[in-house]
Amino acid sequence: MPKEYMDLTPSPRLLSMLGKLPMEGWQCIAELCDNSIDAMLEIKDLDSTQKNKISIKLPSEGDITNNIPLVISDNGAGMTKSQLNKALTAGISGKTSDSDLGLFGMGFNIATSRLAYNSTVWTSTKELDHDIGVTINLPEMTKKQSFKSLVSKRKNSETSAKGKHGTTIEIKDYKPEAKTLLYRPKLIRKLNNVYSSIISEKYNIDIQATDNRGWVPIEPKRFCIWDENRTVQHKKEGEIKPYYTFESEISKSPYCTICLYDLETESVDKNSTCPICGNNDSIITKINKVHGWVGIQRYFSEKEYGFDIVRNGRIIKEWDKSLFTWHDRSKQHESILDYPIDNKPLGGRIVGEIHTDFIIPEFTKDNFATTEDWFDAVEVIRGDKPLQPLIAKRLSLGSKNRSPLAMLFYGFRKTTPGRKDLVCGVTNGGANAGNRRALEYKRSFYEGDEEFRSDEKWYDLVLLAEEGENTDGPDIPGPEDPPPNETPPSETENPYPGTITHIDEIVFDLGRKIDAPPITTKIYEYNPLGQIEFNPVIFDAESSNVYHVRLNQRHNMIKDFEEGWQDLVTMEIAAKFHSQLFNTEEWPISKIYYELKLKYFPERILNIDNIVASAKQLIRDLHNYLINESIEMKPKPNLPPSLLEKLKNEYRDIENKNLKKPGQVLKYSSYVKYLDLKYLHDFIREYPNLIFDGKFLALSYEEFDNDPEYQSTLLDDYFAHFANVAWITEILSDMNDVKRKKNKSKIISAKLALEHLLEKRV
Repeated sequence: MPKEYMDLTPSPRLLSMLGKLPMEGWQCIAELCDNSIDAMLEIKDLDSTQKNKISIKLPSEGDITNNIPLVISDNGAGMTKSQLNKALTAGISGKTSDSDLGLFGMGFNIATSRLAYNSTVWTSTKELDHDIGVTINLPEMTKKQSFKSLVSKRKNSETSAKGKHGTTIEIKDYKPEAKTLLYRPKLIRKLNNVYSSIISEKYNIDIQATDNRGWVPIEPKRFCIWDENRTVQHKKEGEIKPYYTFESEISKSPYCTICLYDLETESVDKNSTCPICGNNDSIITKINKVHGWVGIQRYFSEKEYGFDIVRNGRIIKEWDKSLFTWHDRSKQHESILDYPIDNKPLGGRIVGEIHTDFIIPEFTKDNFATTEDWFDAVEVIRGDKPLQPLIAKRLSLGSKNRSPLAMLFYGFRKTTPGRKDLVCGVTNGGANAGNRRALEYKRSFYEGDEEFRSDEKWYDLVLLAEEGENTDGPDIPGPEDPPPNETPPSETENPYPGTITHIDEIVFDLGRKIDAPPITTKIYEYNPLGQIEFNPVIFDAESSNVYHVRLNQRHNMIKDFEEGWQDLVTMEIAAKFHSQLFNTEEWPISKIYYELKLKYFPERILNIDNIVASAKQLIRDLHNYLINESIEMKPKPNLPPSLLEKLKNEYRDIENKNLKKPGQVLKYSSYVKYLDLKYLHDFIREYPNLIFDGKFLALSYEEFDNDPEYQSTLLDDYFAHFANVAWITEILSDMNDVKRKKNKSKIISAKLALEHLLEKRV
C-alpha cells in the first residue's frame, strides 16, 4: 500500500496572526536591521575597510496616508534564491548560527506584517547581474489560500550590477496602527538606544534614517564615563580605577548548527550525529563567554545608571539594575540591595556593558530567560557575595569580594564632592548642586559638543568642590545656586515642604521648528505639608532650561482638569517656549501647544483614525482570545436561526466541509470565529463571566454575586463602554469630516470609554 503524505504548509492567516504580536514600531525596524547586520557580517572576503551601511527611509504621516513605502536597504552579502526562500518562509530559519542578531526565523514576517499588508524583498549577491525579488501580499495570499509568490528580476538598481550586493525591503499598504507605530521622532529616539558601540567600532556599520530634517545617523549608544586614569585612593584597597574590564568562559556544550539547539548530552561530540535533526557534520563545541566593562559615570542619575545587557551588539536590556542586588543562589539568605545606598535621592553612577551572546532573548528582544549560565556570568561581574564587606562578614561568606563591580563599589559608593570620591561639586555646595552642573554638561556631551567629549570639564567641578566647605546629603532638588553676592540658603531649607514621587522625565524639543533650546522637565507628584497654598503646577528651576515640575495633588485643578496633568505641563512649556521667541506672530502659544502635544502626547489628540483602529483592535483581540482559549460554554449559546445559518455558512467556507452537528462547535467559545465581530457585543452580555474578573478585562463582576443589584449596575456600566466601542467601529469609522466635527462631544465620550477598557486590558 503506497504511503500517504499531508501538505502541512500553514494557512496565510498565520502571517496575519504574527502581525498582531505586541511589537513596537522601533522593534519592527530593529528586527529588519538585525537581519541586515547579519548579512554584513557574512562578508568575510571583502576589504575590511569597506563601510557597511543600512539606510532606513521612514515615511512621514503624510507618506503613510499616500502609501509611500518604508524602505530599508543595506550593502550586505545579499541572498541566493534558496536563501531568500528560507528567509521569507514562516517558521523556517535561514540562520546558520545563534550568534546572528536576527535570531528567530519568523522575525521578518512578524516585523513586516505588524506594520503593513504588503512587503517586497529585492536582493542580489556579488555573483549575480540582477536583483531577485519576492512580494508577500497578505490579503492576496489569504484570498488564494496559498503561500506561493512570483519570483521577479530587475536591473538598473544600486545592487543589481555584477560585483555589487545587498538587500532592499519595501513595505506598503499600511495597517491603521502604522501611523502610531512609525511616529518618526519617537522611533528614531528609540533606535538610538538599540545597539551598543560594538556595531560601529568592531563591525564598521553605519545606520541612518530619515526624519523631517532629512537623513540623520542612528548613533550606537555612548556612555559619559570617567577616564580610567582618574583614580581614587582607598584605605584598604589602595588605588582604584573608575573603569574595569572582564572576560570569562562560562561553559562549553555541544551544539548543532543546523537546528540551532544546545545538546546537553555529554556523550555528544563533534563527530556525533545530532539526535534532533540527524546530521552528522553539524556538531560543534559551543563556548559561552561573558565579557564587557564596568565604569563610573561623570554624573549621578535616578534612572540612567546600571548595565546594558548586550547580545551580539543588540542591547536586550538597558540600564538593568538587577546586579546591584545580591541574590543568594543557595537560597539560605534574603536578597540584599547593595547600591545605591548612600544619598539615594541622587541616584547611581555605576554603569557598564555586559556582552553575553549566549542568552536567548524573547522575540521582542527586550528581555531574556535567566539560566544557570547567566547566573554564572553575574558572579564574574559582581562576585558571589554582597558588595558590602560588613554584611558579607556577618553572613560568614568567606574572603572579601574583589570582583570588578565590588572594586567600583569600594572606591565610588560615596557622594562627597571632591577628589576623594571623584564627585562633581560647586563652591560651598553639596553633591546635589554639583550634580546639577554635571547634568548640564551631560547634555552638551550627548549633543556632540567637542569641548565636552573628554572629562576635563567635569574634573574642574571636582576641583571646584574643594575650594569651599562641602556639605553632603539627600536634599530635595531645588532652584539653581544663588548669585555669589546673595546669601545661599542652607541645604536643608526647602521652599516646597511635603513629599514628592517621581513619575516621569520629558525633554521637550521642537527641533528646527522654533529657535529655542530644549526644555528638560523632571515631573513629580507633590503632596504639600501644612496649610500653605501652592499653584497646581510648580516649575522649580534647576537651571535655565531644566525644571523640577511638582504636580500639586491637593489643588482642585489637578483633580478636576479633564485632560490630565500632561496637558497642564504642555501648556506651561508652550508658554516658556513662546517667551523665548522673537517672532511670536508666526508661533502663538496655541500653535506651540499643538505641536508639543502632537509630538509628545499624540494619543491625547482626537485622531479619529487612531481611535477607530484602537477600537477595532480591542474587538479583534477579544475575538482572538475567545478562539485561542476555547473556553467550554456553560450553558451552550442558543443562537437565533439567522445567526445559526451564518455560522454554518462560515464554517463551510473556512473548514471546507459542512457543519452537521452545530452543538459540537457551540460547545466552546472558539465558535465565534464563524461569526462576525459585531456578534461579540451580544456575547459579552450573554457571558460576562468569561470576559471580566481578569480573564480579558480587569473589571470586577463575579465577586459581587451576593449583591445582584450592584452587579447589574456594574454590567450596565460595562455594556455602556462596549456600546461606545461599537459606535466607534460601526458609525464613527464611516463618518465624513462634517459629521465628525458635529459629533465631537460624542467622539470624546466614546474615546474615554475606549481608553478605560484599554487600561483594563489584561
